[in-house]
Parts: sequence; C-alpha cells; structure tokens
Amino acid sequence: MIFDFYNQFGALNSKNVFESFEKGLRKHGHEIHYHTGKGDVAVIWSVLWFGRMRNNQQVFESYKQQGKPVVVLEIGNLKRDLTQDGKDARATWKIGINGINRYNYFVHGTTSERFDNLGLNLASWKTKGDHILICSQHEKSEQWKNMPIGDIWVEEKIKKIREHTDRPILIRPHPRFPLRRNFSQYNAVNSTSDYQTDLNTAFCTVNHCSNPGIESVLNGIPSFVSEVSLAAPVANTDYSMIENPLRPDRTQWANDLAWTEWTQQEMIDGIPQDLILIELM
Repeated sequence: MIFDFYNQFGALNSKNVFESFEKGLRKHGHEIHYHTGKGDVAVIWSVLWFGRMRNNQQVFESYKQQGKPVVVLEIGNLKRDLTQDGKDARATWKIGINGINRYNYFVHGTTSERFDNLGLNLASWKTKGDHILICSQHEKSEQWKNMPIGDIWVEEKIKKIREHTDRPILIRPHPRFPLRRNFSQYNAVNSTSDYQTDLNTAFCTVNHCSNPGIESVLNGIPSFVSEVSLAAPVANTDYSMIENPLRPDRTQWANDLAWTEWTQQEMIDGIPQDLILIELM
C-alpha cells in the first residue's frame, strides 16, 4: 500500500512520531510518499484545523470523498505529561482511522495486557469536590463539527446544570480558543488556576468529546460528555444526575483505551501498524 504522509502539517512535537510510524510501515514493506494526494491512505497529525495543521482539513476531506482512509496521529491521554517535545520514549500517542472519537476506528483489544504493561493506574472514584468544571474545545477541530459556537454550548450546559444544582461552576476555555462572553450571572466564572488544580478539585467535569472528559474519568472524577466522546461508556449524559453522577466500573473501558495509544518504539516495531492494516486491507 502507498501511505501519503503530511508530515509538514504537524505540531512541533510530531516529527519523531511521524518518523516512528513511517519506520514501522516500511518494515511491513509499504511505500511512503509525502504530500502527493495520491496515496491509498493519508497519514496526518490531529484533526485540529488550525495553525500548522490547518491544511490537513483539505487532505482529510479529499481522502474521505475518495473513500480512502486517513490515519490520524495525535497526542495521547494516558501519558500526556510526557508528550511535550515528542522525544520521551515512555510517552504514548493516539492512532485512529478517520478521526479520534468514539465512533472512529482504533485498534481494539479486550485484555488488560497493555494497560498493565504501560504501568497505568485508575484513581478511585471521588465523591467530593469544590466545583463543576466545564472544559470547552477548539472550534476549528473536526471534533467540533456541526456544533454551535463555544459560548452558546457553554451557556446551554450551564442552564442544564442550574436546573439541578447551585454548585459553583468553573469554566476552562480552550487555551487557544478563548470564549467571548461572561457567565457570572449564573455563578459561573472563568478559571484563573492551572488545569491540573482545577481538575483535582472538581466534583465533576463537563466536556463535549476532547481530552478533559477522558482525563477526568482516569483521575476518578465523574464526567458529563456527549455520546461521541471516548469517555462516554463510563461517563454521564443525563444532567438531572449532576448531584449524583454515575461512577461505574472502568476496568474494561481502561483496558480498551490502552489499545488506542502506542509508544514510538511500538510504532518502529510495526505493532500498531500490523493491527491497523487488518482493518485497511
């Protein structure tokens, strides 16, 4: 197969990940092209159509229109703190086909092998917290497709929450896509702290389908998300339960999640590529 790499449209920390993924494909005997538009499969970084990744949108839509798959490489959730420069061998990176949401394709595994081998742990569910944390998303992302502007989405969520609780609401706008409005009339204010502090002190979180929902559940904090979120199987969607959110068993979900992310050495060895090729061929 011919894999068409768009490595010039990646984030600054993508270079080594692209190279590792390419080495694994070459090990399987596949042909690599760059920015041609003529591959059997496109390989891009992220589905955020902004900044360095802006041109990926045209690639994504062109390949999809031709009925050809797009492999998406992206920062993972499991060891996100290690991904800053793309050089830490312990970091894991998300690999999806045609996107990175719940209904896109990832390598599927059902055992605990990967979760255990990566040395991961699930924090126990928490039952206390200072606030409800709403995390908005970047509106230029494919994950936000067909959604309202962020301010409208935030207000809709606040109104749903206020039907059932008067807990303080803390809002974290996406760091590269600020909100335009003030919501203080709802006893909801923008955060002035760092993300980890906001998350650790939250009673629950609210997110459409991006990383905060997943990170919240991994850290034992109930989350309210949309159906397309990777966190949806162990999160909440019914806001009438905001004061008593579901805290289900996350064992199988965590095992499954571990199969969506891979280290660069595993990519070099061709392990995720071997599994992904079963779906592509």
